[in-house]
Amino acid sequence: VGVDIGCGMIAVETDLAAGDLPDTLGPVLTDLEDTDLAWLSEGTDEFDHYIADMLWAQDYAAANRDQMMDAALRVLFARVGRGRERHRVNCHHNFTQREIHGGMPVWLTRKGAIKAGVGELGVIPGSMGAATYVVEGLVAGKLRPPEPSRRPTVSTTVRSAGATPGRW
Repeated sequence: VGVDIGCGMIAVETDLAAGDLPDTLGPVLTDLEDTDLAWLSEGTDEFDHYIADMLWAQDYAAANRDQMMDAALRVLFARVGRGRERHRVNCHHNFTQREIHGGMPVWLTRKGAIKAGVGELGVIPGSMGAATYVVEGLVAGKLRPPEPSRRPTVSTTVRSAGATPGRW
């Protein structure tokens, strides 16, 4: 039996973003042709502050998921009368983390996607009663030869059943 939970952090993220972010990005946004292309340069106080807030929010979300899963398992085991947890897969999405790609350290954001490194388990949930899949990251080309036109995935796969690579 598998138990799948999900929780969002939209309220926390909104509160953090509404705090210092407008002041931080204000000068940057005024010089951009398209404000959707705003960025913070690594090594600046603004970048460091943003990363610290973001990492705190991601840690908070992970702790929240752990609490929810612990509670769900207690209820399930009490109802069934027995049981034990055999494996837990923490599969967050819409997150940023420091990784090495191409021999270089980068901050990689996965939006609508999950990390799928070699041997790492992930969960691709279906919607409202549709099938949910547990997946494992593989070495590129292990199942079939890689196609020359395929983009590198940086150990990433889709997060939703039915999602297409264009979304990530």
